[in-house]
Amino acid sequence: MKLDEIVKEYLESLKYSIKLKTYLFYLQFVESYISKFVGDIKTQNLNDFIIEFKTNYSYSTTKMAKSLINRGLKYAMKNGLIADNASVTIQLKNFQLRKVEALEKGEQQKLENYILDNNKKYYYGILISLYTGIRLGEVIA
Repeated sequence: MKLDEIVKEYLESLKYSIKLKTYLFYLQFVESYISKFVGDIKTQNLNDFIIEFKTNYSYSTTKMAKSLINRGLKYAMKNGLIADNASVTIQLKNFQLRKVEALEKGEQQKLENYILDNNKKYYYGILISLYTGIRLGEVIA
């Protein structure tokens, strides 16, 4: 059995205990990322895959891949789908530094004008966020 098939079967077992949106997100994640794993499902191969993976993707995406792989393999082991107890054993550390940049006054004015000119109700959350300092996700919630 291939790794992506194992993780998909694991997700299928969760299908009715998680939100549909989450389930679909995980499936898409498997198709986009985990399906790129080729080779035998052995700890060293999995670790090598994650090491290579983290050079191309963010810390959070790598962490998600590691988690889904390990949960899928644990499920496969428990249900007799695989014989070996393989898993990703490397520890991930977040060394990425994000530089946060504020909008300059002219940029903010352009954004405000665009929002007001287009008069779409879902754009107003951006204005609320600009003037209050709360995150857009908090405004939407």
